[in-house]
Amino acid sequence: MDFPKVNVVSTSQTALVIEVLTGPYLPYCRHFLVGQDSSVGGQPFITQVPKKVQTVEDAFAFLMPKPVKQAIERGLAVKRQGDWFLCPARRRMVNRVTCNSRRTNRGGLALD
Repeated sequence: MDFPKVNVVSTSQTALVIEVLTGPYLPYCRHFLVGQDSSVGGQPFITQVPKKVQTVEDAFAFLMPKPVKQAIERGLAVKRQGDWFLCPARRRMVNRVTCNSRRTNRGGLALD
């Protein structure tokens, strides 16, 4: 069997989840979300997601940090660019985010 192999797991209008096999065993299997931003002339993006992700919707939900989910629940206008989510915030909150943010392994910022 020749490697690498690429299989499409799930598709949507602007993104897809692919499985990349680089060897014959499960440790050699990775899933990625590949897409294009929804804005006009949107840029392409790719980010790794866990193997348990089977749909594009699940992949985007996995990438979304808890503070972003809370912002959506509060009705705030959340924008997405690739695997980054942008939420409106008060100036005081922006200072806190700048000082207390850290990169997550899910492609976003987590607030402490």
